[in-house]
Amino acid sequence: MYPFGHGLSYASFEYSPPAVTVREQTPGALTVVADLTVANTSGVPGHEIVQLYARRVANPDLDSDLDSEREALRILVDFERVFLDAGESRQVTFEVPQERLEQWSVEKATRFLPAGEYEFEIARSSADPVVGSRLELS
Repeated sequence: MYPFGHGLSYASFEYSPPAVTVREQTPGALTVVADLTVANTSGVPGHEIVQLYARRVANPDLDSDLDSEREALRILVDFERVFLDAGESRQVTFEVPQERLEQWSVEKATRFLPAGEYEFEIARSSADPVVGSRLELS
């Protein structure tokens, strides 16, 4: 009935654009790290569910082998509940393992990470992305 993260609060929050980087764990396995700052810009304390969504940016020239019609629009890859006092800010770090970004290949009967540009969006609900950053994954 309501999007994930939907709720009412007397507090208001502001997000910095996320700094998104890749940390290679082992050859062929990576972790995406997203760092941002969340600030309570109101005069009252409050809880916020900070959500990180990912989506692959379609590239018709490179995606002939992928069924872009069946790709998800946006995937929730991590979230964190943050309590902030009035005027307080805090750094939030998300670490997203490759498995959360992979897709299933029916033809190969295995999971894989499609190469390309990905957009990582910070949202206060699944229907309300606030800021984002793009990153090329191969």
